[in-house]
Amino acid sequence: MKTYAVFTPNSKDLTQLQIAERTRFVQQGFCWPAFLLGFIWLLYRKQWFGLVIYLAGVFLFSYLGAAMNVSEVMQSFIAIILQLWLGFEGRNLQMLTLESQGYSRVDTIFAQKAEIAEYRYFSYAQNEVVA
Repeated sequence: MKTYAVFTPNSKDLTQLQIAERTRFVQQGFCWPAFLLGFIWLLYRKQWFGLVIYLAGVFLFSYLGAAMNVSEVMQSFIAIILQLWLGFEGRNLQMLTLESQGYSRVDTIFAQKAEIAEYRYFSYAQNEVVA
């Protein structure tokens, strides 16, 4: 079972339908695309803050590795650690970006797939509006 964080826009000018259309679901846990694709994933997701940190880490470790004559094996090990960090923190970067864009975390849903999480959230939200 997967966990999804639910984010909705904060704007009071939006109708219920517009809020529903702009609601975002972020899966919690390790992010394999971020781990495997790193730089490309950050660009695709428009994670500018994460991209700056990632590039700073790459350049810093490359510069230090060259200046200190660190072996290629050790430099590869450091690169893998940087990718692991991105895999573990990728979803948190997504949530920070949504919050900086004016979204609020409103719920946490447990489901096997994103579609089921959406169904559960909107079914519950509809019952709350009716009641």
